[in-house]
Amino acid sequence: MSYDLFWIIMLAISPRTIKTVVRILNRNHIPLTIDLIQFATNNVAKLTLVLTLKNWAVNQFSFILKIMAIIISLMIFNSLMEHYGGDKLLIRILRPFLKPLGLPSSTAFLWIVANTIGLAYGSGIILANQAEKKLSLSDIKLLNVSIATCHSLLEDTLLFVAIGASMPWIVLPRLLIAALAAHIYNTFVLSKA
Repeated sequence: MSYDLFWIIMLAISPRTIKTVVRILNRNHIPLTIDLIQFATNNVAKLTLVLTLKNWAVNQFSFILKIMAIIISLMIFNSLMEHYGGDKLLIRILRPFLKPLGLPSSTAFLWIVANTIGLAYGSGIILANQAEKKLSLSDIKLLNVSIATCHSLLEDTLLFVAIGASMPWIVLPRLLIAALAAHIYNTFVLSKA
């Protein structure tokens, strides 16, 4: 393979790969000769894999930071609501709605979090509340049963309505199943414990 053909192939693969190859060659004191071509062609797959793994790791780290920022923001918001009495107002507003769902009113904020942003982010808030003993274990179990069958109502509804689904057919069955599951769990599991 000629030297020019090698660089054309390298450009087709990735401009970053060229820089990485040259950096490795310089580090290993390999002169830019036929040895370069043989070394680079033998290691292009390894270099591409290394670059792919590096990009994946950077993207995962960025994603983890975003999740942490969202969870910490929600925890701060939850603390501010408790400090200024917003949680009591929320409980008063949602009590008539949560009772038919079989949930205690103390789970109002957590139910809203789970149904607006989902379980991935809401679980951090739920765990924090449980660690601080803000809710009883039975309240958390009831909430868990309810949100296991009905979570991300906002996001899922918006997505399905955007592709033509009927909003009542997305929301009502999920709420009914969640209420049924919570009532069954409360009746048959928690009342016997």
